[in-house]
Formats: sequence, structure tokens, C-alpha cells
Amino acid sequence: VIVTETISGYVYDTKTTAAKDLGGYTLIEKPSKEEYTLTEDEQVVNYYYSPNTKVIVKHLDQFDNSIEVAPEETIEGYVGKEYTTSKSDDHTLPNYTYVSSTSNVDGKMTKETTIITYYYVKGLKINVRYVDKITNQDIDVSKNEVTSKNQGQAYTTTKKEFENYVWISDTQNTAGTVGNQDIEVIYYYSPVTTVLVKHLDKYDHSIEVAASQTIDGY
Repeated sequence: VIVTETISGYVYDTKTTAAKDLGGYTLIEKPSKEEYTLTEDEQVVNYYYSPNTKVIVKHLDQFDNSIEVAPEETIEGYVGKEYTTSKSDDHTLPNYTYVSSTSNVDGKMTKETTIITYYYVKGLKINVRYVDKITNQDIDVSKNEVTSKNQGQAYTTTKKEFENYVWISDTQNTAGTVGNQDIEVIYYYSPVTTVLVKHLDKYDHSIEVAASQTIDGY
């Protein structure tokens, strides 16, 4: 019992009851009538209240819980009130995708504040370039690739074959797990070249002293 009130009077008097504004409580049920005629017997009239409580909904980066993907929400209510929540489709931060949540996304409010968390992962780009090591220019921009992966996902890339070029090295990040930033992968190539070795008569260059040799390389 929160508050008890006694209304006195004479038999056949008409009395009216009313709910009270009780701090920290919400009226959840009242009698079907609030006007009574007093009789010789005691009449009990009950108003039912429930303690106020709340649900807090958070939208967080799965890998860094200090990052709010969307604003925190507060749902006010009372113990026993049903609630339902949903993931955010209007993110404050772009390029995020919902992945999971705590198991209490709907239910009934309890005396303790209910905390619900929706988790999201950041979408990032993997830029793959194929570059001439000598000029540091892209060999063929149309052959470069851009793919999207979520943070925490595995990725792989592949080197390509280019006419008159040979692959020589890369940036050592051609495969791995996506972190929290965009990734640039570079495959380096060198132009193929040829060295021609001749053995000639010093005074008559038309005379080959030995067969010419061709050495391919880069």
C-alpha cells in the first residue's frame, strides 16, 4: 500500500474518489466508478500504481563501444509495461551495418533500468592498385579494383598479369582482416627489357667474332 485515505460521511451521502499524483509512480488501474453512496458497511476502493522505470537503447560500434552509431534512446514507463525496440536505419555515422543485439530488445519493464544494445560494424573500402615501380604510375587504371568489406571480415586480393611487365613486390597487405580504416594494396611491377650482347671485330663491326646473346630482364 502506497497511500491510504479514509473518506467519512453519513449513510446515503454521495462521495467521489480520485487518483493521486504520486511521485515516482504511474496509475495503471482505477475502479470502474469513482462516485459512491455511503452505506453502513465499509467500502474499499483501490487505485493501483506501478513504480516508474525506463529502458535505454544504445547503438554502438561492435569493435569500439565508445563510438555511438546513432543517438541513444530513452523509453519512459513503469514496472510491467511492455516495450519494443528496433535497430536504427538512420545512422548518425555513415557506412555502418547492423550485425547483432542483446537478447532483450522487447519485453516488460522491470524495476531496474533495462539496457539494450544494438551493434553495428563499419563498412570500409579495399583499394587495389597495380603500379609501375619506376614511374609510380598505375599501369592501367581500368584494372584497379575497389571492393567493400565490413570491419572484422577477412579479405584477399590477387596480382594480375600485364603485357611487357613483371611483378616484383607488393605492400605486404594483400590479404588479412579489415581494421577500422580503408585499405590500400599496391602490387608493383617493372617493365620488361632486353639486353643485346654482341661480339664484334674492333675494326669491322660487320664481323661477329661470336654469336650475339639476348638477356631478358627488368
